[in-house]
Amino acid sequence: MRQPTKGAGVQRMAQEKRQQAVRLGLKRANTSAEGLDQQIVRYLEVASMGRLERWQKGIDLDLVKVEYSQRVLGHLNSMTNLMKMRRSSGNKFKKLYEFDFQNLMRKSDYVLAVNTTRTALEYASAQDSEFAAQAEKALAEYNQERLHFDAKMIAFNN
Repeated sequence: MRQPTKGAGVQRMAQEKRQQAVRLGLKRANTSAEGLDQQIVRYLEVASMGRLERWQKGIDLDLVKVEYSQRVLGHLNSMTNLMKMRRSSGNKFKKLYEFDFQNLMRKSDYVLAVNTTRTALEYASAQDSEFAAQAEKALAEYNQERLHFDAKMIAFNN
């Protein structure tokens, strides 16, 4: 004998877990994008200082570059996971999550398009071969997910 209320309860729990995972993914990616946006300002300030000024203030430009590149790598991973979640849920989040996701994509595009992001990743990759491998893998996965996302957006807009 079938008991539909139990099945409905299980389905509701699965939906709630998915929504919680989406909320957590959005929060993580948004936090990392905002952190990168703030760190760009610090990076540019430090980069514009002379060597003497950095020495007087005890700031290591190389360390700032490496920290920034590690944050970029974390952001790439969180965005990749979020795009995978979106693709697995039918290429669209429910309710306001889709709106938040679209805004996050724009914010992420801005952060990743800044020239300092590329130079910091190149610097950190040249310093550490393990980091270079991680960055290459993260960029490949991000680009693959981004291609899926862009293809769906182009098809949607036509």
